Amino acid sequence: MIKPIAFYLPQFHAIPQNDEWWGTGFTEWTNVKKAKPLFDGHYQPHIPGELGYYDLREESVRVKQAELAREYGIYGFCYWHYWFGEGKRLLDGPAKDFLESGKPDFPICFAWANQTWSGIWHGAPNRILIEQKYLGQADDEAHFYELLPYFNDSRYIRIDNKPLFLFYRTFDHPYLDEFIKHWNNLAQKEGLDGIYFLGISYQKENPFDKLDGFAFHDKFLSKGKFSFFEKLVKKTTKSYPDEIISRLTKGCVVKSYQEMVKRTYNERMPVSSFPTLFTGWDNTPRSGNRGIVQSDFNMEQFEKHLHKLLNSMNDEDEPIFFIKSWNEWAEGNYLEPDERFLLRKLEILKKLISQ
Repeated sequence: MIKPIAFYLPQFHAIPQNDEWWGTGFTEWTNVKKAKPLFDGHYQPHIPGELGYYDLREESVRVKQAELAREYGIYGFCYWHYWFGEGKRLLDGPAKDFLESGKPDFPICFAWANQTWSGIWHGAPNRILIEQKYLGQADDEAHFYELLPYFNDSRYIRIDNKPLFLFYRTFDHPYLDEFIKHWNNLAQKEGLDGIYFLGISYQKENPFDKLDGFAFHDKFLSKGKFSFFEKLVKKTTKSYPDEIISRLTKGCVVKSYQEMVKRTYNERMPVSSFPTLFTGWDNTPRSGNRGIVQSDFNMEQFEKHLHKLLNSMNDEDEPIFFIKSWNEWAEGNYLEPDERFLLRKLEILKKLISQ
């Protein structure tokens, strides 16, 4: 059985920090609702379908999400997890409710979004909101024991009988191998077989001794980064095609989903390498004319992307792939139904993984 795991954003509920930084009641929906088209043919705003503008503090919402995901073949959610050091967590309410209530009965794992928060997407790139810190063994141990109740939960996703844990900024961690070794020792001390660690990367090679593998997020290029045409345009105009197009689109960079599909998953994945399905991209709700848009996203190309991804999976690995994302609405990057495509993304997913 193929096991798609969808990244899950918990930013759909108000927290005091976001109230202070962006105004009372701020959630990801704040950006989604105010989005406007920036050029002819630019699809904005994105309006949710049957789930509406939900609040993740409501258990019924999380249950409905899980029921919808399960119906269309999603195996589990990968919650973005925010640990900044010194015990500082943000947006952890939905995960805590999941653990304490026992609902929904649906598999999850964590991806550590180990990144400093700044105002970069809101026009203030030099404004540091909260800094990501790496503080050594004592802090790493506190981090592990913060998550141990989840690792011990029967709903937590495992590979090789080990709880699955991902790093977002894999190469930013200053002592990743030591961190992994320490957590594996702690896990075995607590009766686990260890932790199954994946990094998120665009690279083919794994330079780390202790890392189990990679989730390729979001592409696995079999050829060079730029096509002959792009190189020719660059040579003659001193700009790449998307840079030229961006001058006509109020500054936001327009990229091609079709080109991404053409370049990705053209060969079998290496062992311990897991592909990621990309559900579109438009982060202008967050960043306005500093954003990036894949304006040619459509269902035909989405289905082709998924078909190529499934053919690229390595038979020697656990049959999982990742999906970016279940609900990253302000990045135009979601599986949840909207007014434009309704349930079509989910229907394509269910059809292809059932074949």
